[in-house]
Amino acid sequence: METARAYCGKPVVISPVTFRPRFNPNATAKDGLLAAECDPRQTTGFGAAWTLGTLGRLATSADVHSITFYETAGLRGVMDSEGRPFPMWYVFAALRGWDLVCECESTEPLEVDGLALTRGDGAKRLLLAGFGREKQRVSIEHAGSGVASARALTARGWASETKLRAAGSIFEVEVPSENALLMDWAGGAE
Repeated sequence: METARAYCGKPVVISPVTFRPRFNPNATAKDGLLAAECDPRQTTGFGAAWTLGTLGRLATSADVHSITFYETAGLRGVMDSEGRPFPMWYVFAALRGWDLVCECESTEPLEVDGLALTRGDGAKRLLLAGFGREKQRVSIEHAGSGVASARALTARGWASETKLRAAGSIFEVEVPSENALLMDWAGGAE
């Protein structure tokens, strides 16, 4: 992105972000119900984690002006053709109503990465993506309230909320394998 910005001197537009190229003129075979340009991970928790990790890296770059992900509906979309959302749809829905995207720092970004969000009322949200085949135990440093809520992503949306208490300023959480975890801190006194 830095190279593209340096070369053209204008903000970079990334479009579309997809698992596979949108068109392959040499593809002739079908893989079950999925056409060659469709990727079966699109409809899975891994698709949501990959989307979150990609979004976290691109959205925090000063060189990026805008990003377009996927199609709206169909096997290359965020929902099926009947309007039933895939897990990645819930990642995008979790961004609604938040003002500022902040960069996250992961000591193991190939295993777990994330995206931090803030809102004008002081509320904070952290979306964590687990890329590995096993769940990961993660320590999160947080300077605000010692109470947070966490919800894991399921095929039908975010699971029921679990309350967490920090040990000092550290939260210990388990990030699901090939999936996502959402954490919220209330605004106000933070």
